[in-house]
Parts: sequence; structure tokens; C-alpha cells
Amino acid sequence: MTILRWLAGEAYEKVNLAATWRELKELGHKHGRRFFIVAVLWEMVEDLVFPVIAIFFKHPWLVPVFLVLHFEPVVYPMFFYGFRTWDRLQGREPWEPDRLAMSAYWRTGLKVLSHRLLSLGLFLLWLRSFDLGFGILAAYTVVMTVFAFIHDRIWHDSNFGIDVPSDTVSPLRILVKASTYRVVSVIVMCSVFRAILGYVPIDVLFYQLSTFTLGLLLSQWWARNDLGLSPVVKT
Repeated sequence: MTILRWLAGEAYEKVNLAATWRELKELGHKHGRRFFIVAVLWEMVEDLVFPVIAIFFKHPWLVPVFLVLHFEPVVYPMFFYGFRTWDRLQGREPWEPDRLAMSAYWRTGLKVLSHRLLSLGLFLLWLRSFDLGFGILAAYTVVMTVFAFIHDRIWHDSNFGIDVPSDTVSPLRILVKASTYRVVSVIVMCSVFRAILGYVPIDVLFYQLSTFTLGLLLSQWWARNDLGLSPVVKT
């Protein structure tokens, strides 16, 4: 009954257009008109386009899955990152962070790749016991890899946990950074399993703890080397 109540509640949120509209307007007041526009468009994609695509490709079982899933924890940071990148291209914001050094995009790519390849291996071995197929693995991997890159670049713009005079990274920054990514990963993974299987396997906890620990160790290693770092040159 718990899973049925959850599914019914998630589906009701999708069809409760008045509440959704109020929420989007509040977000628009907080983050601006352009965010409001893309958020409305995304709701249409999530609730209409995805189900239509599922039916077109003869996978109608995916329709109720899309109706109970919420992709905002992944999509909204992508919107904000896109807005900031656009503002930088227009010269409204500087590309350089307000500190001594900046990280190259290829450094971010290597950081994400080093973590995703190892976690992907664990995920692939784990999924075999659920017989969910390659599609689930591929979709989750692509979405979370893109999010991991954007998440890292968003953190790159922040000086939280960085001693600016010495440009050293504190353990608190590493912990909070890894935790924010992990929270989104848990939300997405739990939502997918509840929507498809009707429950969240206990193995999710072990997988998330393992990859969280892996992320902390890799982040600590990257914080101690200067590969891909360059001095900030103010223009």
C-alpha cells in the first residue's frame, strides 16, 4: 500500500496543474523570467513529449514511469549552468573565479571520467541481478555523467571551502561537494527503482555508500594535485 500511495501521490502532482503553475511562478519570481520559461517547457517535455515518445517506440509501460518521475534535481542545475555560460559568452560575467587558480574543462572531464568509469562497473555488475537491461544502464549513465560534469563546474565557480590566499581546499568542501552530488544520485536512482520495480532494493544503499566513498577518495586525490590548474589572469 505504501508504494501505491507514493505512485498515486507522484502521479497526482503531475496532473495537479494549478499547483504546478503556482510552483513554477514562485520559481520564476525567485530565479527570473528565463528560468520560468524553460521550467514550463521542461514540464511539457516531461509530461507530454516523453510519454508520446514511449508510445511511438512501442514501450507503453514507460508512460506511467515518466508520470511519476521528477527530473528537476538534475535538470534545474543544468539550466542554471546554461544561463551562466550564456551570460559569460555575452560578457556579463567573468569566466575566471575570484581566486588565484582556475581549473581547465579537460581537468573536470578527467575527474568525472575517473569516477564514472569505476562506478559504472559497479552499477553494471549490480544491475545484472535485476535483469533491467542495457537501456536503463545507458540512460542513467548518460544523465548522471552530464550532471556530474555540470555539478563540478558549478562548484568550480564557488569559493566555499577554499582558502583564497593559499588556494588550498578544505576537507569540508570535499565532503559537501561529494554529498550534494550523492543526494541527487540517490533521489534519481530511488525514483527510478520505485517507478519500475515498485520498491527500492536495499542494494541501493550499498551502491551509493560505495560510490560516495569512492568519490571522496578521488576528490581528495584531485585536490592535492595541480593537473589542469592555471593561474587566474584578471582581464
